[in-house]
Amino acid sequence: MGPAMHQFLGRMKRLFRGRRAEQEMAEEMEFHQEMLRSRYLREGMPEGAADAAARRTFGDARRWQERLREVWQFRWLENLVRDVRFSARLLRKSPRFTAVALGTLALGVGANTAVFSMINGLLLRPLPVPEAQQMAVLRYEEGGP
Repeated sequence: MGPAMHQFLGRMKRLFRGRRAEQEMAEEMEFHQEMLRSRYLREGMPEGAADAAARRTFGDARRWQERLREVWQFRWLENLVRDVRFSARLLRKSPRFTAVALGTLALGVGANTAVFSMINGLLLRPLPVPEAQQMAVLRYEEGGP
């Protein structure tokens, strides 16, 4: 599996398993910090110094979590979901405005559908006659020269 597919699958997992994915990220970061600490202990550092050096080398865990969240998310999709939820809350708070907005949208969609259906039937579709491309428009004008 290529790196792009791995990244996509990781983002999908994060999308559908948000809290569990956060916990897995925290566990993985603790694992890496512990591996660094044990390497320092193997190199002969005292335990307290190894802990401090591992924390200093690894850096701020919250900063890493934030960076990993940015990497493992569909930012545009999560922003869209957040905006839709916010809009739904606002629409629930003002039912009259919601009714007017939905009525306006329904009228607009209905009018556009009617106009498109007319144009489609009259102008865009070929006439239902055999050899329609050979038809010609004839016109009679009175009072010639």
